[in-house]
Formats: sequence, structure tokens, C-alpha cells
Amino acid sequence: MENKKTTEYTIVIISVVALFILAWEFTHRDARFGRLVLDGLVRGSVKVEKLIDWEQLKATGIDVGANYRRLSTLPDKETYRRLFIRNFAVAFQQGKGDFKKFTNWRVLQRKPTKVVVGADYLLYNKTILFTLSKSPRTKLIAIEWKE
Repeated sequence: MENKKTTEYTIVIISVVALFILAWEFTHRDARFGRLVLDGLVRGSVKVEKLIDWEQLKATGIDVGANYRRLSTLPDKETYRRLFIRNFAVAFQQGKGDFKKFTNWRVLQRKPTKVVVGADYLLYNKTILFTLSKSPRTKLIAIEWKE
């Protein structure tokens, strides 16, 4: 009888821990995605281009997606993506940006089709916001600053 109760308690504890881990993973997955995208952009990594919805992208008030949609050939679109990433990295470095100064990564808003992730930037006392589309796959659709 004692052994059965111990087994039941063990199962309950394991179940609670598993639920906690799943909830933590669900909550932090999008924040990690935003961090991954920003890290790729500030380093100028072309690998990040697959994580961006270029047709929809808006970056600090600029409709990047509209410019991208106007391009008619695949080589032009590829060049545009690579130049955007390279220019983002160059601007970040020339502005003396420091990726390590982005802290407190968190989900600020969650809707069925999109998530807003934020991180505080200590150098500017601002928060950077990443809007992520959630269908069919997670992709970056907007970057903006918030005071």
C-alpha cells in the first residue's frame, strides 16, 4: 500500500514538472526566436533571411515588403535580401550597437496569428519590438522601437 502511494506521488510530481517545462518552453520559444533573428541581423548572417517574411516586413517605419514586392526577378529579390541584412549589420556596428545590451527578452502580446516580442536596449533606454507571424511558420514581419 505504501509503495502504491509513493508511485502515485511520483507520477503527480513528474506530471507537474513536465507541465511546467512545457509551459516555460511555449512562453520562451518566441522570445528566443526574436533574439535569434536580431543576432543574425546584427552579425550580417545570410542564414537569417529564411526567418523573415520579406513580402510583409516593416522595419522602423519603412515598408520593406512593399519595396521587395516591386522586384520582379529572383536574383533582384535575393540581392535585396542580402543587402538589407548587410546594411542592417553595418548600421548597427557604425552606431556602436552592442547585442549584449538587449535584455529582458519577453513576449508582450500573443494572438493566434502573431506574437510581439520585446527586449530592452540599455544604451538607448528603449524597447525593440519584433512582430512575428505564426502561420504557417514563425517569421519576422516587423521591427520597431518603443520609448
